[in-house]
Amino acid sequence: MPVLLDRVDSTNTFLKTHFDDYPDGTMVAAMEQTAGRGRMGRSWHQKRGDGIASSVIFREIGAGFHAGAIGGLATLETVRSAVPEADFFFKWPNDVYCGERKIAGILSEGIWRSGKLCGVVCGIGINVNDEVSALEKIGRPATSLFALSGKKFEIKKLLPLLEKSLAAHYIKYKFERARLIGEWKRENRLIGKTVELIRPDGERFRAGISGIDDDGNLVAVHGGSVTLFGCGDVRIDAADIFK
Repeated sequence: MPVLLDRVDSTNTFLKTHFDDYPDGTMVAAMEQTAGRGRMGRSWHQKRGDGIASSVIFREIGAGFHAGAIGGLATLETVRSAVPEADFFFKWPNDVYCGERKIAGILSEGIWRSGKLCGVVCGIGINVNDEVSALEKIGRPATSLFALSGKKFEIKKLLPLLEKSLAAHYIKYKFERARLIGEWKRENRLIGKTVELIRPDGERFRAGISGIDDDGNLVAVHGGSVTLFGCGDVRIDAADIFK
């Protein structure tokens, strides 16, 4: 069982503050999260009993995006075990989707000392028991395990499944890094599809995704040229992704 907190502002903030207090691979989870964060400054609050708010320490990481690959594959395995009939996939750079709706997000934050990456805190948030009415208030298409299955889940029973999967994928990463990164790339359903890419400055353009390079960047074909897209957001359309 992971280190279980009752209430915290952010599990990522907690582990970053206590990075030296816990061994490699430690997972921390909170029953309630009041100030969780996602990418692009988005919030990820978690009411008691609604979902999973967790973070894990990875000390033996070669690149920051590798932590997201480990966390993403573990998250996929967890939600698939809970609702096996649903079609989950990974959307670059850090989201798990079902159809056009997001069910989970991963936020990896590096711990740097003297200019050297000495570890990553990888946060994982999963919508579990959120009602459809609550999901509609998020402002972006979202879903939950309950919305997909009509069944409520016990958070404390799901946490050990996520923890076990994280540990297994972390071990695979340590000994078979290329294999794990290859699995992560294959789970990114954007490859071979046309999507809308949004740069941090707001510029938007549609591009075909031909792959993901060894540094975690999308290889995008746009205007007859190839460009690497490593920072920003991706908007998907069911007509493009599932045709």
